[in-house]
Amino acid sequence: KWRSEILSGVTNLPHTGALPGTLTVWGENARPILLSGNADKPVLLALGELGAGRVAVLAGIGVLPGEGDYAKFHENICRWLTKGNEDLKTSEKTLAHNTKADELKPGMLLSWSGANLAISTDAILKHVSEGGSLLHHMCPWGWLQLNPGKCLEDMPLYGVLEKVGICYNNAYGWIPARGLEIAKHHGSDLQNFSLSLKKFLESPDKFFKEYAQLPAVDIANIPEDAAKEILNKYLEDFLSAVNKYFNFKMQEELSPSPKQPVGFGTKRWVLKIIECAERLQVYKQCLPGVDIFPGNFTSTPTKVCRELKLQSSFYEVHSTGYYLPAGQTLVVHVKSDPVPKGWKVRVGSHGDNLNHIKEIRRWRQVVDINELDNNTVHVHSPFGGLVYLDSPNKPSEISVCIENVVEAPIFNLADSASVSEWP
Repeated sequence: KWRSEILSGVTNLPHTGALPGTLTVWGENARPILLSGNADKPVLLALGELGAGRVAVLAGIGVLPGEGDYAKFHENICRWLTKGNEDLKTSEKTLAHNTKADELKPGMLLSWSGANLAISTDAILKHVSEGGSLLHHMCPWGWLQLNPGKCLEDMPLYGVLEKVGICYNNAYGWIPARGLEIAKHHGSDLQNFSLSLKKFLESPDKFFKEYAQLPAVDIANIPEDAAKEILNKYLEDFLSAVNKYFNFKMQEELSPSPKQPVGFGTKRWVLKIIECAERLQVYKQCLPGVDIFPGNFTSTPTKVCRELKLQSSFYEVHSTGYYLPAGQTLVVHVKSDPVPKGWKVRVGSHGDNLNHIKEIRRWRQVVDINELDNNTVHVHSPFGGLVYLDSPNKPSEISVCIENVVEAPIFNLADSASVSEWP
């Protein structure tokens, strides 16, 4: 019903020159409404309920309300947010830096599109849950460009979206030159992570027959605590149903490879869930196909602990000379006091995300990058890889101790022993 309310009377959203972003949806009371024009059709607009109020999240498609179908689109969103109350629909208040909590009237429709806010997230949460509404409209990748050094979780009112179960992604959406044809880009409940798992468990056969080509659900963007809660609830039943439905040995037949590529659809969906579960250590088996790419040890060599000190004047990816085996957890102890800002730890060197590729011949994303923002940081990697430290784009230094790593093989052409011993 929500989709028909929002998209009624809207035929085509013209290409305005703006490049939108994308969303991930997982909340029980959230629904994907409109899809982007990308091949993997990520979510562009999602709606959700929070208490007695409503929230709409739009990943930046240009200026609203606009004209023509854009004006109708905006009108429909506002009508849905205010539950048809014409007085509230026409009194939309744009949140600004100096907006105060006492300016929020009961039921008021609020909109945010990029301003820094002094008002607290808790004040907006209270307003919405008591019957108000919020239109959160921003291009996420554009916001990151305008706010260097920040992440999407730092975006104003992110906490409201997280409560609803919707978040922005750092990825590009797309509106074709001919415009976004609404009839071909309706959202589906299957693009909500929680709902897709429920529907699959209700009837795997019906699920896969009716939805043979599943659009993208970028599970990796769901906040860690929310993803763990969902996976702990459903994963055991999910894996049992997957094995029964496909009738295969998962370790041997599920993994993408040059001989067995995986396209959009059922297996890709399964792979994403298992990959996410392994990263969060909910699924505790070695991922199938890691030995093919990026590679693994036939027997794990001796793991060591090493101290490193690095200095840098600008952004750079620094090799540590050590490797983390697949399925292991890297532990980084930051010895510098205080913890220097802007440093990151990176496991793996193949940074491409193949989520948008129609057929993948390896796991879609094999690099893990984490902020070194605490004295101790744990990084669990399903794929392993060379360990690097990323420095901030300014003079800085850091001292760390890394655990659970093995010495990486280093080839030195000037070293005769290295040349003779290289396999």
